[in-house]
Amino acid sequence: SLKRNEPSLLTRVVRRLCVEAIAARLGLDPMDFEVRKQERVPRLYWRGRPAPGVDLSLSHHGGFVAFAFAFARVATGAGRAA
Repeated sequence: SLKRNEPSLLTRVVRRLCVEAIAARLGLDPMDFEVRKQERVPRLYWRGRPAPGVDLSLSHHGGFVAFAFAFARVATGAGRAA
């Protein structure tokens, strides 16, 4: 069980859970992803490089962890007049 006084452990746990969820959604290996802090903001990295277009929110308090992620919309040109 997680102890309330172990913030570094909770940080690792919430990052790992977020990475595993993103990898599962994309059908990729979670070991290729990591979350790093950049100016106090969590950023996703894939194979050591920044993964643009992914917003992350990570939180832990007491024995609880939570995360959310969103992928940026990509314009495909669908529906445009030729």
